[in-house]
Amino acid sequence: MDQTSPNLTLPYLQAAQAQKHVTHNEALERLDLIVQLTVQSFAETTPPLTPLEGQIWAVGQGAVNDWTGQEGMLAAWANGGWLFVTPRVGWQAVSGTEQRIWDGADWVSPDLPELQNLAGVGVNTTYDGTNRLAVSAEATLLTHDGAGHQLKINKAAPGDTASLLFQTGWSGRAEMGLAGNDDFSIKVSDDGISWTAALSVLAASGRVRLDQPVELPQGSATAAALGFVGDTDTGLFRVASDTLGVTTGGAERLRVTPAGMQVTGLISGTAVTQTHTDTTPGRLMLVGNFGLGAGTVPAPSSDFNQIGQSGFWHCDSNGINKPGFGSNFGLVSSVRGSTLAAQLALCLNPTAAHYGRVAARTRIDATTWSGWFELYGQNSALGTVAQSAGVPTGALIERGSNANGKFVRFADGTQICWSPEFTADSTTANGAIFSWANMQQWTFPAVFIATPVVTPAGQSNGRTCWAGASGISTAKADIAAISSIAQTSRSIAALAIGRWF
Repeated sequence: MDQTSPNLTLPYLQAAQAQKHVTHNEALERLDLIVQLTVQSFAETTPPLTPLEGQIWAVGQGAVNDWTGQEGMLAAWANGGWLFVTPRVGWQAVSGTEQRIWDGADWVSPDLPELQNLAGVGVNTTYDGTNRLAVSAEATLLTHDGAGHQLKINKAAPGDTASLLFQTGWSGRAEMGLAGNDDFSIKVSDDGISWTAALSVLAASGRVRLDQPVELPQGSATAAALGFVGDTDTGLFRVASDTLGVTTGGAERLRVTPAGMQVTGLISGTAVTQTHTDTTPGRLMLVGNFGLGAGTVPAPSSDFNQIGQSGFWHCDSNGINKPGFGSNFGLVSSVRGSTLAAQLALCLNPTAAHYGRVAARTRIDATTWSGWFELYGQNSALGTVAQSAGVPTGALIERGSNANGKFVRFADGTQICWSPEFTADSTTANGAIFSWANMQQWTFPAVFIATPVVTPAGQSNGRTCWAGASGISTAKADIAAISSIAQTSRSIAALAIGRWF
């Protein structure tokens, strides 16, 4: 027969046992300690200095002094000494209002009762069939258990409602959420019967729609009525009655009134001309951009000397004092003050004879214009060069030839002439050298305005031969050749460089 009971380890009375009251009293003592078990604290490690009879502690890990090695035991002070009792799995103990259960390794809090599928919950009030969760309190707190917290309101179908309803005296006054569709909306009521939609966020696009007019404070240039976070001096404001203002950086830039619109500052972007030749209809022309357009010279168009404004025009055959080339040209007129003016004409005639021709003139005084002089064109690049009072009035380069050779003239006055080849026998002895019997006279293919520099050169065929010039004038030069030995059929050519004006 066992000496103790299996659950509470109470000592049994034995047959023929003397002093049975000792065993019986020991069993009662254990019952007094562990039935309705109450402990001073859980996981205690240090014995108290003055324990009271019958007080019990649940010994934790790392126990010291009289409790050394008694981790997990119940330490009871009885009859002036410590009595250690081994708890069994499932024993319950209470410390104050805290209840714990021994799970074989530690004293743990008991599991909460199952709270699934309750018919309803009423906190400080009574729930009903519609309001399954009812709370009567000054505030309701829903907080996170981790990083965040979501409050979810779910509906079965798009046509149902998932919303928050705000009431006064149990009558609705404001509602926000998904009411009858999947667009988020806010609506209000002053009687709980008639409702007015104020704002909607469209589910398909995310766009915000204002269902009613928006009223803003008047605002100012430095504090816009409709502004931006961190930039309150930029936005819209009401300047005065029926007058809207746009401000940026605290300065009014645009004002819209019943009479029209006023802009303060520079206008840029596609509303203005993009280049000096931008002809896009509807754009504003920037200062300095004359623009390309259609039409004729403004009145009085009969006399180009009378154009008194700057601009860019397409000119036809009408008028007098116009350039001499073609009947169609673009005219750029620049006027400053009463005397300073200039005109530039660009030939638009499609015939080859007029390709690229450009002419210009300036106003000498309030009424007198200079003549037109051609700056460049296909005909003015190569043609007859000319000058008037030191100003080129003809082509840039003139080239020609005749029986006397070839020549080229430049508009700056430079002229170069090439002679034909002169052939003769260098057989006339003059001491140790030989020369032509007679010098050859070269008449220049074009006359110089002053004596040019003439440079002849001889053909030696491997033999030494020299050439020289003498008797040089503006129209001719004498050419001679000498050599170190007698030679026949020697060829000499000369180059003359000077000025034609």
